[in-house]
Amino acid sequence: MATCTAPGHPGCTSGPCPNGCYAVYVEPDGPCNAGCVNSTAAVFALDDGLNYSIQISDAPVSEIARILGMTDKKLMASPTKIDLAERELSGADIRRKILDAV
Repeated sequence: MATCTAPGHPGCTSGPCPNGCYAVYVEPDGPCNAGCVNSTAAVFALDDGLNYSIQISDAPVSEIARILGMTDKKLMASPTKIDLAERELSGADIRRKILDAV
């Protein structure tokens, strides 16, 4: 079971989750978007003009890509799982790290 907390934001937490989790905090004042990875997880778009603190744990890249609104076919077909925990990344940096994981 995975539990995620956005780095630096102990109130932005999800889990325990059987199929991976995510916690994304929009810097500096929120909001928090956190949850378990599954086919009903809410989709939200990353904005390149904002910074995020993010933790993804034991989550399939294909599901994280879907949740973050990424439509790259390589990502959507990937069986790879991803772990990421970083503070104050831009939306573009997060997308790049996810693409680099596959």
